[in-house]
Amino acid sequence: MTDWKGVVDADSAVPAGQVTDALVRERSRAPADPDPLVSDGEPHAVLATWIARA
Repeated sequence: MTDWKGVVDADSAVPAGQVTDALVRERSRAPADPDPLVSDGEPHAVLATWIARA
């Protein structure tokens, strides 16, 4: 599991050794997570940032 808070703290940079596609697939499962920090928290913010930067 990705440390999404760490990604946010790193200005939403893709972590070293990670592939963006794999992270997006992981993020796509987050809305089903019962933890609101996962379903609506950092993973959501990171994906929104990546989309805005594209």
